[in-house]
Amino acid sequence: MQDNQYTSFPSDRQDLYDGRPNRRFGLGSVFAAGFLCFVLGALACVVTLMATGLIVTGAQPAYEGAATPKPTFDHSIPEEPDAQRPSPSAAPGQIPEETPGTEPSATPAPREELPVPALGSGVLPVIDKERLIASIFEQTSPSVCGVSSRIHIYSEVTQRNNEEETATGTGVVLTADGYIVTNNHIITGAETVYVTCEGVEYEAEVVGTDATVDLAVLKAKNASNLKPAALGDSAALRIGDTAVAIGDPLGTLKLTCTNGIISGLDREINTDGKVQNYIQTNAAVNPGNSGGPLINDKGEVIGIVTMKTIVAGYDEYGYAISAEGLGYAIPINDALPIVSQLIQFGYVPHPAIGIQGYEVTQFLSEELEVPRGVYVSTIIANGPAESAGIMVDDVIVGVEGTAITTFAELSGAIKSRSVGDALKLTIWRAGEEAEVVLTIGDMNNIGEPAEPSESQNPGDGFFQPQE
Repeated sequence: MQDNQYTSFPSDRQDLYDGRPNRRFGLGSVFAAGFLCFVLGALACVVTLMATGLIVTGAQPAYEGAATPKPTFDHSIPEEPDAQRPSPSAAPGQIPEETPGTEPSATPAPREELPVPALGSGVLPVIDKERLIASIFEQTSPSVCGVSSRIHIYSEVTQRNNEEETATGTGVVLTADGYIVTNNHIITGAETVYVTCEGVEYEAEVVGTDATVDLAVLKAKNASNLKPAALGDSAALRIGDTAVAIGDPLGTLKLTCTNGIISGLDREINTDGKVQNYIQTNAAVNPGNSGGPLINDKGEVIGIVTMKTIVAGYDEYGYAISAEGLGYAIPINDALPIVSQLIQFGYVPHPAIGIQGYEVTQFLSEELEVPRGVYVSTIIANGPAESAGIMVDDVIVGVEGTAITTFAELSGAIKSRSVGDALKLTIWRAGEEAEVVLTIGDMNNIGEPAEPSESQNPGDGFFQPQE
């Protein structure tokens, strides 16, 4: 062994160490270097274990094993044909999770008052925080059922009426004797409805429907000992809270579980002139999830999944721009009063004046030299607004003598009143203001939208006066 094998300088730089004794590492140096390597190796192992979730620090447990492989899916959205693109008066891309191909049924007539069973009587499940999502699914999935709408079609081949499925969705069990809440759009137009709870199929009676909020209550015939869901408090939600969706996407993937977070609260969305508040979540929901539960980290139902946004808009060539992770659920605090009225009366009145419109922002107000308020883009035929003489391109600037600037203010003023009440509105039209008094109607009974104005888009003849 040569004396200079541990030299830290290159051999051609003799000037740096000429005349100095060559040194070798002693036993102490070797021991110190080995100990240092041991410590560094141990630290590296600890960091690696922490990164893989096998070691958890602090008070937060590892809810999901990171080492468990998860399947991947193609979430690309197919381009929509021109005929299916939303109208300018509808929120872009917001569609029900499952839309049957039949026309909406007529508003059910009020029936004799029935007693309302105790809702939300489900026992709060015991959740294992170390296996949060798996535990939520195991404890709550017995309260989730599949919903199937069917019609009878006469077959020339068999010479008889065959029962065919028109729509599928999901429901939430409310009582042990078979009351179930789901979305109205799933059962619209159905001749018979079936629910499947814990593998057992029951024929279901439609107790009541509400197209405005998109809720329906079913009663599974001859059902007993079903497991009611535990209901939570949607008013206590915070953005970032855990959200779990359980349902039957595509009608075939029974009891699929997806998870995410609460992405937004009080999302006010205008769909076909019906303004509702929703919980927003990035938990994956797909056609067939409609009517299913959105669940918090305690295993409580805090929302009823109803729709998602799949199209963010259209590019310059008219092709759809897809949107991801935008699901919406009806807050359970909003749904329960509706459910109670549907069970009791079979019908829920909703105050409305029969318009669709847009908010005139400060920017539009300054650019177009019009007052802030609610621009009327569409008048619903045979509705209160049409009867009162309100026209497309009017701007509603006041309610009962109080100025308004947002759609939410107008909507709140209407919802705070009852069907049949008088309401005074201040209207701006072609530079002049006038007051009109209308009688608030029931949204369920107001007719279809009249032909919309051709000047609905800001900056393109936005306020052309009517002839």
